Amino acid sequence: MKKLLAVLLITTFSFMICACSENKTEENEETSSVSSASENPEESDKEEIRTTSSSLTSPLSLNEWGTAAKFSTKEQKYYNVPIRVISVTNGKNAEKEVKAFMDESPEYTYEKPDKNTEWVIAEYELSLDGFPLDDEGADASVSAFVSSDDGGIIEYKGEKFSSVTVNMIDGNYSFEGLVKGRTAFKMPKNFSNYIVAFGEYGETQAYFSKNTKNMF
Repeated sequence: MKKLLAVLLITTFSFMICACSENKTEENEETSSVSSASENPEESDKEEIRTTSSSLTSPLSLNEWGTAAKFSTKEQKYYNVPIRVISVTNGKNAEKEVKAFMDESPEYTYEKPDKNTEWVIAEYELSLDGFPLDDEGADASVSAFVSSDDGGIIEYKGEKFSSVTVNMIDGNYSFEGLVKGRTAFKMPKNFSNYIVAFGEYGETQAYFSKNTKNMF
């Protein structure tokens, strides 16, 4: 009887040790998975953006990063930010998007283009990482200008053509990372010899061309 009782006690004690060991293993695995999950996003967010300098004679193409001056309301001066054009829309689709935006905005009154012109929308992406921010963060607004490929006024079929840009941003504010914005402007149909420059005039600008690798 004493031998049987001793065997039962040893078996019970061994079972308790195994159970405790299993619980500790499960707890360590859960902690490890949470730790690795929090590390991976940080690594991907730190990917470096390499920009290319540009000019009227050496413009950028679609998805190529340049540098443009963006105004910081916190510091009350301009800072250079990476920027690239990621897509371009023209014709009827662009016309619908511009009209929808202006109908919701108190700043603009929509004007339908005449038969010889059309709306063009250049969607861009810029990085706020390292940009001086105030308490509200910053939006995707950046100045944009359209000119002929030599920097002058656009001339088409003997007529001078002035294109005013419309800043179509969503009004959202961010504190870091990549943000998207859109710039719209009217262009003569079938005209391609023009440049879109992002960044304040007299400051750093990123130049994009319709004729660069069939960008637009």
